[in-house]
Amino acid sequence: MATCSSRALAYTGEDGFEIVGRDDSIQQVWDALLASGQSFGLKPCGLGARDTLRTEVCYPLYGHELNEDTSPMEASLGFFVALDKGDFWGRAALAEQKAHGVRKKCVPSR
Repeated sequence: MATCSSRALAYTGEDGFEIVGRDDSIQQVWDALLASGQSFGLKPCGLGARDTLRTEVCYPLYGHELNEDTSPMEASLGFFVALDKGDFWGRAALAEQKAHGVRKKCVPSR
């Protein structure tokens, strides 16, 4: 069976559980969960559902809203950038953007 489970706020902003276990036992856990929830209408969902939920709570995903052409400042995530914690790749460019603004800006629409 599963070796570890934890309750956490999932990436989608919803309550969720992450279950970690050996690959040869996870299928049994999956099947048991689906069987237990069948009478409640439990159904598996895929990444499309996850993307809908994370978009609703404005959580960006690298490769979608974030990429090599969009900096954290342009993605409205500058509050995650600690410019005062020493040097790092891209620091000068990010400091310039913070000081003088950006040419494009991704903003959530709520």
